[in-house]
Amino acid sequence: MPTIFTHAAVAVAGAYANPGKRVNRRLLFTFLFCALLPDVDGLGYLYFYIPFDHVLGHRGLTHSLPFAAAVSLALGFLLFYRCNHDSTAWWHYAGAFFLVFLSHIGLDALTRVDSGIAFLSPFDTTRYVSPWQPIVISPMNPGALLGPRGVRVLVSELLWVWIPTAVLVSAARIFLRRRGDNMFPPLRR
Repeated sequence: MPTIFTHAAVAVAGAYANPGKRVNRRLLFTFLFCALLPDVDGLGYLYFYIPFDHVLGHRGLTHSLPFAAAVSLALGFLLFYRCNHDSTAWWHYAGAFFLVFLSHIGLDALTRVDSGIAFLSPFDTTRYVSPWQPIVISPMNPGALLGPRGVRVLVSELLWVWIPTAVLVSAARIFLRRRGDNMFPPLRR
C-alpha cells in the first residue's frame, strides 16, 4: 500500500481540482475520510489478528467496489442532500466520493505485493493482483520510512502518484476555469 500521506494527498488534490477560490472544508474532510477509510481494515489485522485472507482482513471488504459505492452514496445523501435539497446535486458528491475511494483501491492495486485486493467483496472474496505494480509498498512501521527503504517508497510515490496527480489537477482547474464551470454544485445552508 502507498503511504497514508499519498492517499491523503490524492484526496486533497481532488478537493482542489474545483476552480473555485476557496475549498469547501466539509468536502475536503469528506474526501480525506473516503481516502483513508479503506485502511481501517489494517487495524483489524494488526490489533485483532484477523487473517489477511478473511473477508474483514486487510484489502478485503473495505477495499471493495460495493463497499465504496455504499459509503459514497450514504455520504452524498447524508452530508450534501440536506444542504442543497436538490434531487440531483448530491449525486455529484456521491460520484466524487466514489472516485476518491477508487483512487485508494487503485493505488493499492499498483503496489508491489503478491497478495491482492478483494474488489467484489462480500459477493466474491477472490483477491486480484494487478499485472503492473510500479509503486514500492510502504512499510507498516512508520519509523521505517526514515531509512533507505523509506526513500525508495517516497521516490516511487513521487514519480508514480504525486507528479501525475499534480498534472491532472492543474489540467482540470484550467479546463473548468475556461469553461466557467464548477465540478460541484454550490452548497446552500
